[in-house]
Amino acid sequence: MRYQSNARLVLPFSFGDLLSCVLVLWFGSYACVYIGDEYGVKPLYSYFVLIGYAALRFLRVAAVGQLPLAVRSHATQAYLFWLSAYLIYGCWAYLRSSQSDIAFQALCTLFEAVVLGASFTFMLASHARIRQVQTQVAVLAIFAFAAIVGLGFLYLIFVGDLGSFLVDSEIGQYLDRNTLGRLGLSGSAISGDASDERKDVALYALDQFYAHPFAGNGLGYVYEWEYSVGPHNMFLLFMAEGGVVGLALYLWLCLALWRSAQGVGRVMVMLILAGSLFAHNLTEQPAVLLVFAFVFAHGAITRRDTRRSHQQVPIGHPA
Repeated sequence: MRYQSNARLVLPFSFGDLLSCVLVLWFGSYACVYIGDEYGVKPLYSYFVLIGYAALRFLRVAAVGQLPLAVRSHATQAYLFWLSAYLIYGCWAYLRSSQSDIAFQALCTLFEAVVLGASFTFMLASHARIRQVQTQVAVLAIFAFAAIVGLGFLYLIFVGDLGSFLVDSEIGQYLDRNTLGRLGLSGSAISGDASDERKDVALYALDQFYAHPFAGNGLGYVYEWEYSVGPHNMFLLFMAEGGVVGLALYLWLCLALWRSAQGVGRVMVMLILAGSLFAHNLTEQPAVLLVFAFVFAHGAITRRDTRRSHQQVPIGHPA
């Protein structure tokens, strides 16, 4: 019985466990994002499955009048409150925007992120779910190792030195411009223009923040400005679109994540903070929203387990 109880913490033993495992691997592996990019449509059926499953779990526990610990914790409740504030911010920023089709699409994406974030939170709100997700995250990490090996090449692309690195290497004599072009390394990626463009965009985002420091330029602004790319920075995104209000909102999320995180959750938060400096769409990615929910739920359950271990009576100690 003890072996089965321990195994259930890492293996799916019921339909609900299996469905949670599939959803975590589906969203955590960026498979849904790949399908959306490849075919031009989002796999909304998986969104509906997630939302429906989370709603059923919430209704089942609410019927007995006892919410899971991960939902009752102050940190998780703060995250759910942040999601509500994020939705209000999105509506307010949309009213300040151009209210074009692009701005409306940005509002829909924000609403989608809020719903997915809340759904992930309720899906992971149990001790068994968190332990299972830890195992599934380990599986995803193994498959992601090859991608991590390539981070050096991504860095070279970012700073604009990849072209010179390849040309100066031992294989440089076999690579002409046509070959580099087929590898997707021609043009700005080789010449260093990509790095210059990122710098120009970052400075432009700061200029737009200084022009409207309090309330920003409105939702979806970074997709409509004179550059064809975004700021590649979450902080600059919120500053350009929401001003001080938007920046404070994102800093609030970062602080809440760090205060709630325990153990492996701290590592995830540091990766999120690092990624915030190089991407402007983290809050749009289901995989990142899944990580947010995991950090809050894992932190709440880990703190509960720590308190219980400290409250246990030592062996041989009189009751």
